[in-house]
Amino acid sequence: MSDHSSTQFFEAVQENKPEVSEVLKLVYDAMMEKGYNPINQIVGYVMSGDPTYITSFNSARSLIMKVERDEILEELLSVYIDNKLTNSTVFATLDQLGTGPTGLIVVCNKRSSEGINENYGTGLWFKDRRCCN
Repeated sequence: MSDHSSTQFFEAVQENKPEVSEVLKLVYDAMMEKGYNPINQIVGYVMSGDPTYITSFNSARSLIMKVERDEILEELLSVYIDNKLTNSTVFATLDQLGTGPTGLIVVCNKRSSEGINENYGTGLWFKDRRCCN
């Protein structure tokens, strides 16, 4: 017989939550490979919450459902603001340069307040969106 006089504890195993940027890249690739417009489909998913906007090809649908829609929106807005509104410019795309172990390899340039371009060179685009050599 088991002892019912003391409280038992249960600890759920926490699944590693994927990075939003990584999920978006994988979903984007799956949508492109299947011939869908990934922008339209991802917007449809974020706006409605309906996962059928995302293909199940390469487990894209199950992947995107592992991150919250507000996290997706936050990631997209953060990257947009960092790239468009702070005068940071990324001169290469993921398809052109590939990925490194910790982020996207990009060529970064930022316009200073005096209008002079400061070249940061090739580096890694980290989650905090800073360029470094």
